[in-house]
Amino acid sequence: MKLAHALILLAAPAAALQEPNNGGEVDLTSSDPDVALAAFTLTEGYRIELFASEREFPELENPVSLCFDGDGRLFVACMPSYPMVDPGDVPDDHVLVLEDTDRDGVADRSTVFVRGLNLPTGLELGEGGLFVASQPDLLLVRDTDGDGVADTRELQLTGFATTDTHHALSAFAWDPGGGLLMAEGTFHHTQIETPFGTTRLKDAGIIRYEPDSRRVDALVRYPFANPWGQVHDRFGDHFIADASGGDNVFGTQISGNLAWPRTHRRIAPFTSRVRPTAGAEIVASRHFPDDIQGDLLIDNTIGFRGIKRHRIFREGAGWGSQELPDLLSSSDPNFRPVDLRFGPDGALYIVDWFNPLIGHMQYSLFDERRDKSHGRIWRVTYEGRDLVEPPPIAGASVAELLENLKLPEDRARYRTRRELRARDREEVAAAALQWANGLSAGPERERLWLEALWVLQGAHAVDADLLERCLEASDERVRAGATHLLRYSLPQVANPIALLAARAADESPRVRLEAVLSLSFHGGSPEAAEAALQVFGREFEAYPELVYVWNEAVAPLASGAVAKLAAGMALDAPVAGVAWLLDRISIETLRALPPSDAVNRALLRAPQAPLELRRDVLRALAAGGSVNEAAEVAALLADAKSPEDVAALEALVPLLVEADASTLAEAAGAIDALLTHPQPEVRRIGWRTRVTGGADPSGLLAAAGASATRRGDLLDAVAAQAEFEDLSRWGPAVATLLAEVEAADAAPTDDFLPVRLRLLVPGDDKIINLSEIEVLDGGMNVALGKPATSSSTDWSGPPEVAVDGVKSGSFGGGGIMAHTAQETDPWIEIDLGEPTPVDEIRVWNRTEEPYHKRLDGFSLTLYDAADGIVWREENMPSPGEMGSYLVDLRGDRGVRAKAVEALAAVAPERLDLGEVSAWIEGDAEDLKLAAAIALAAVPVAEWDAQTARATAPRLARLLDGATLEERMEPSFGRWLQLAREVAQAPGAADESLIAALAAESSRPSIERIQSGQVVFQAKCAACHQENGRGIPGAYPHLAGSSWAMGEPDVPIRIVLHGLSGPIEVDKVKFSGSMAPLGALLDDEQVADVLTYVRSAWGNRASAVSPEQVRALRAEHAGRRAMWTAGELGH
Repeated sequence: MKLAHALILLAAPAAALQEPNNGGEVDLTSSDPDVALAAFTLTEGYRIELFASEREFPELENPVSLCFDGDGRLFVACMPSYPMVDPGDVPDDHVLVLEDTDRDGVADRSTVFVRGLNLPTGLELGEGGLFVASQPDLLLVRDTDGDGVADTRELQLTGFATTDTHHALSAFAWDPGGGLLMAEGTFHHTQIETPFGTTRLKDAGIIRYEPDSRRVDALVRYPFANPWGQVHDRFGDHFIADASGGDNVFGTQISGNLAWPRTHRRIAPFTSRVRPTAGAEIVASRHFPDDIQGDLLIDNTIGFRGIKRHRIFREGAGWGSQELPDLLSSSDPNFRPVDLRFGPDGALYIVDWFNPLIGHMQYSLFDERRDKSHGRIWRVTYEGRDLVEPPPIAGASVAELLENLKLPEDRARYRTRRELRARDREEVAAAALQWANGLSAGPERERLWLEALWVLQGAHAVDADLLERCLEASDERVRAGATHLLRYSLPQVANPIALLAARAADESPRVRLEAVLSLSFHGGSPEAAEAALQVFGREFEAYPELVYVWNEAVAPLASGAVAKLAAGMALDAPVAGVAWLLDRISIETLRALPPSDAVNRALLRAPQAPLELRRDVLRALAAGGSVNEAAEVAALLADAKSPEDVAALEALVPLLVEADASTLAEAAGAIDALLTHPQPEVRRIGWRTRVTGGADPSGLLAAAGASATRRGDLLDAVAAQAEFEDLSRWGPAVATLLAEVEAADAAPTDDFLPVRLRLLVPGDDKIINLSEIEVLDGGMNVALGKPATSSSTDWSGPPEVAVDGVKSGSFGGGGIMAHTAQETDPWIEIDLGEPTPVDEIRVWNRTEEPYHKRLDGFSLTLYDAADGIVWREENMPSPGEMGSYLVDLRGDRGVRAKAVEALAAVAPERLDLGEVSAWIEGDAEDLKLAAAIALAAVPVAEWDAQTARATAPRLARLLDGATLEERMEPSFGRWLQLAREVAQAPGAADESLIAALAAESSRPSIERIQSGQVVFQAKCAACHQENGRGIPGAYPHLAGSSWAMGEPDVPIRIVLHGLSGPIEVDKVKFSGSMAPLGALLDDEQVADVLTYVRSAWGNRASAVSPEQVRALRAEHAGRRAMWTAGELGH
């Protein structure tokens, strides 16, 4: 099906060519709805038909959002004034009601329910009326006389930001407990005054509003770009779709308590990305087939215009997904699906904005091509299946409404709960409790208890017995839903913290996550902290979502725990939990706490702790005689899971290598464990401990054996330790090893070089799940983009993603990870294509626990063209984020480079500098770096004349050919210093080197380049992209651009005063504009960012000086208008 669908799309190239938002021409042929209907492609069995359009109902103009009432009427928000009301005009957007009175699937009646609105970006029914946005307000409009037209409007809230109209409050949705959720995008600063105080939201999030109490909370503070879709599943889990970036995230995870103005850190999306999206819906309709039930549907509006389908599933404490064939797509360039929802009949209804242009960043606000008079509602059904009989809602009795909660349709239950909240609270609460208590035993009873609990919450009446039944339910999803409820202040619940402590120890990680989230709202007491720490009694780091919410909750929870510790009392919590908490409070707070083993170990781990303090606490730990100091430090290093963990513990190395011989002997087992650690940095620290103290070089080299990885780690350790003690005794042994490696590497043949790599995990019921495999030849990844195969594929993880260059360790779905099925001896192979030198293999693992352990015991094997094994490493531990493995192919170049670096550190006089100098112009980056280290280890004055004369032109060519990216590498400073020393050495004078140094001195400093890069990333990269390639059709490229590299006065003027389109860049037209940055950047910042742009991505143009900027700023001081292309000579 997916292949057939792709072929259909390829057969209609006009879809890509005509996309107006990507620079194409406007084509309004599909203004005829029949033409638009013919442009759809649907998955087999599905049918689409026109429910309503501007042809039948002229008021259906620019529809943006929809909802159904209890009678089955469709309310649609229409905003033809978008993107803004023209100056001097009065806002007159409206809400249209569409009805299908004869139930034939086509609307036959329309009524303008309310008009005079200002950009109604969201709407939802409730409280006997309609909540609708009218920026900057939230209104509640009602029809009190039954004529179908609203006759009252009540201001509910005001203070919503209107900075960017399509980022304004939108995506209205009721949560199961009766809160109205509304989304806002970035650039907005909202401030709402309520009886409970001021609620603020800055730069995106989700607002929760309880209409009867007028309570307003910032449910989610998160760096969204522009969330335009949200939906809950049948157990209350919250999903949010971010339009601009295309991220779909697990909203519950980012809903913990945060003090203003903190914002939640980003999380990984749980689906693959497509952008820009609008609207989200979960399939729950008996009219649709069984195989699609529970899938997540997402609209997309530019490029791909249609509905994406994702199979979503619970994974650990969060969610995962698998992208499935698209439900539908259209080749009509004006089809803009912006909302979707299942109707009472079980069909899917889609709002079509219908417009050649969408958004207002790409084009002028007043672009005349914006369509103001069209709009459609499409209806998707499945052939051969009966529609759903709409349940009674409007006018139904409370008893009938409660029976609706048994229906499988999510939207039927959603509208039923909404209706119940509009009825008499006391009647609803009493009836709901009686209904719940009378439910017969069965597979659905626990879920129905949860439904009753939500109804009670909506009526502000919680029954303690029903709550306890849900908290103790056998279904973890019900327990999680009930635990979520405990975040709210519930007078009927006597001791919520005790209930949450039990759930924090729940066997389900999903329930534990809800417990920590809810406890973040009860922070400040030791009891709340101790309750949250109960999660450490079970697997913790295995669940990244759980780790995330605990880290986010530290601020509200830590204060109570610290207060108890400061009083000299121990926390009633698992040891691992106390350690986790102590690792996340400041060093000043730690030092002020009474000494204890837990506090001392936290100080030992603290990156900010001075070395002397660490020595003191290590002695204190060892004072009782039960702790070996070296073993304690080794144990901390063994726990490191990433290079960042190792960096945080780097300061502990002196405590390990300085230990006396008897202490090290007692800790031999702990230190030996470091030598096989997945993190290369930890292995090298272990070897440094072995190198120190007069250890025999030959014995240690013999212990390293023939493994290139172990020999490389040992040589790294020798070079590192040589900075702290005299290791000249290592000179002969390292020189001998270097000679052996060079002799073996003298004449490699194709017969001996590998053509393919296999990674295998031996055993039954094994899975491979990894991000990337790099096969390096002199620092270059020769596996990138090469053919890859695997024993099987699962979870949309084909083997080719292991060679796509993406190294994200987080499983975000949609093929980010190469993923096999669970099977016997799974494998992934990479075909290198031809005999290829290899000196290192890097395996980038999935980082989330426990999934990162799936590679335990894996092997790497390189095969030659005759399927002979040329290298193999077996039974290796699963790497953390990345595992590095040196490859020994008849004398390994990686070992050779490391031996040269080690020899430079311990006995530089043994180096053959003439041979090393030749590596400067080789392709192998590791040998180049070794050459820089080795040549710098011997004063130039001690070089022989021939080496000096040969090195000078090589350095000149290296300096002349260095790219900006290479100049910004730390190693470039080595070359520059070496070049200066060689140029001044007697007998080494070389005109090319002197000229290269002179040219280098005229280039902008690295500091200026880095400063410009920072400005670019903050102010420019969102549009022009970090790689300078821009966004096709929207924002022009800067890499290779004549606009960027021409005379500097043009880009200076553009940055200072902006640029208004249309423009043409290298024969590509752009209609948008660039905002002026002159008021935001000073002269040095403008000069630096332009210098960076004119030097990056292969650009070669002169630097821009602050004086040039200052002069042009003064010359055009009175200018207020943006520049045009004509004014700038383009």
